[in-house]
Amino acid sequence: MKPDRFAQLLAAALPGTHMVALYGSAVSGDQISPCSDYDILLVCENFTMDDLKLITPLVRRWMLEGNPPPLLFTRTNLEQAADVFPIEILDMQQAHRVLSGDDVLSGIVVSRDNLRLQVERELREKRISLYEGYLAAGGRPRRLWRLMTDSLTSVLVIFRAALRLLDDNIPMHKIAAAERLAHHLPLDSDVLRKIALVRQKKLATRKLDCEALFARYLENVEKVTAVVDALPTQANAGESK
Repeated sequence: MKPDRFAQLLAAALPGTHMVALYGSAVSGDQISPCSDYDILLVCENFTMDDLKLITPLVRRWMLEGNPPPLLFTRTNLEQAADVFPIEILDMQQAHRVLSGDDVLSGIVVSRDNLRLQVERELREKRISLYEGYLAAGGRPRRLWRLMTDSLTSVLVIFRAALRLLDDNIPMHKIAAAERLAHHLPLDSDVLRKIALVRQKKLATRKLDCEALFARYLENVEKVTAVVDALPTQANAGESK
């Protein structure tokens, strides 16, 4: 089932639908994985248990074709989520296509301070998970490669969000955003590209030093964390004037 058809069926099933939109890599053309699926945002006036039961057969068919379930929000909840999900809101605003209804996303305003806070928190969580993953790998290269390739997409998403704090020109493609971020701080974007090529099975791991690559990968996360942590908040910037 194509996204347009799925959106048509969802909107017909739920009269209170404000918007059905396709978002993410399917819109930006930025697939790091060899295969990609379709991410759908469904925004309605309200969701009841009856509504959920009504669309469950449609969603089950959609998921059987390899797609994730749609992301469900009421319009009010989506607007109120901008303070806790600024990374996700900004990414959806940049790369989405309305399949049905109005463009609800375009009118949502994200605070820079909320974005900075989420970016720092997610960077620190990512650093912890990479430490833990390295220890769990126990020196086994295959597990270390899996750690890097599995975490790459989320790391690049956070790096692109960090770029939003430093630049107004934000490439849709994650690797391109990381390379632009390297203009603002000493980021080793080459290691990110190599991990992406390994994930896409376009580069053989035997040609690379797994331990050395991981060290550079972790250093990237630490460098971006330090830069984001040092950024002033808008309130503090105002006080310093």
